[in-house]
Amino acid sequence: MKNEKSRFAVFIFDLTGIQVPKDEWYNKVPTFSTQKEACAAGVSAAIDNAKIYDGFLTFVKEQDIVDTFKRLRNASQDNHLPAFQRCAGGTGQGQGRGKGK
Repeated sequence: MKNEKSRFAVFIFDLTGIQVPKDEWYNKVPTFSTQKEACAAGVSAAIDNAKIYDGFLTFVKEQDIVDTFKRLRNASQDNHLPAFQRCAGGTGQGQGRGKGK
């Protein structure tokens, strides 16, 4: 899903003439000792992602991009964050589309 979002973002950037930001995460993806540690990092990442989209919404004017960023922000807040919180707290139920493990 993340690759799909990335491809869509590049498409929108190209379509509107906005320069695609440099990928600063290449070869910097962290590793974790435990699943709980990874899930806690996911909580922080979901919160940070929502803040990034909120920041974009302060200056992006193109409605199609605004709509896309709102959907992505909402997915981070409403779907990803609660899932990572359940996982970090050890209460994941496996009710989502993932394996719940």
